[in-house]
Amino acid sequence: MSRRRAPLLAAALLALGPGCKRPPPEAPARNALRVPLPTGWTAATEGAGLAVGPPGRVVGALEPSADPLPPASVVEQALSQARAQALEPLAADGFVGFTYDVSNDAGAVARGFVGVKRVGRGSVRCASTEFAALADLAPLAALCRGVSLADGGVNEP
Repeated sequence: MSRRRAPLLAAALLALGPGCKRPPPEAPARNALRVPLPTGWTAATEGAGLAVGPPGRVVGALEPSADPLPPASVVEQALSQARAQALEPLAADGFVGFTYDVSNDAGAVARGFVGVKRVGRGSVRCASTEFAALADLAPLAALCRGVSLADGGVNEP
């Protein structure tokens, strides 16, 4: 396993859903989101989501989802199933996130971040990329925690 495992892990976690059988509500549209970028960071569209980071470096991905906010235990279990070790749980009303370590067979460790923010009736999944430095993880977590609906709509439970 190489450092490339971190984005694969993040992609798996971005796809994390509660496993409900009922049809989910519509995901919040990317253009309906207010994303509090750290000073100097930019955002660019990428698929249905956003790529964020300092100029010239994408350190995080945000993806709107129709799925509701999962419990922290579900996110932690997904990390464990992906052979990552959850380190620091971050929780606030309507937000759950973790920093995590994932290592390769040679013992090299990559640290990352994954989080989910309730937005409207859906959520926004956030994950670091392989280009994220350790110093990028706290601003990325704060960005994810601060995502809201652009029209000031209510983040429903």
